[in-house]
Amino acid sequence: MADRPETRIDAADRARASAALDTHYAAGRLSTAELDERRAAVTDATSRAELDAIFVDLPDTVAPPAPAARPTRDWSLVVAILLPIVAIVVATTTGSWWWLLLIPAGGMFFAALPTLRKRRR
Repeated sequence: MADRPETRIDAADRARASAALDTHYAAGRLSTAELDERRAAVTDATSRAELDAIFVDLPDTVAPPAPAARPTRDWSLVVAILLPIVAIVVATTTGSWWWLLLIPAGGMFFAALPTLRKRRR
């Protein structure tokens, strides 16, 4: 969905806009006074149109903020942490020590996981 000018912006959009202003400042396109004025305008902006107006006279080499992609969660870390806990609980409740073998087996699997991921790419 394309962003409409009246779309409200969030803190992440403001942070990206501020970083873009820093890049323009570092490239010499803005003076210190202009940078301060535009940063204040970014802080006060509430819509995409207000944010776009701040960048209207600057080249598109640094794009105004775009919506960020959601980070992906690495479930292997969660499983690596929970596996020993589950193994100990199951071994204690069943009275069978064989379940404790899941701990070193899981450790070996998660140690080899980065290599397996590289081969798959």
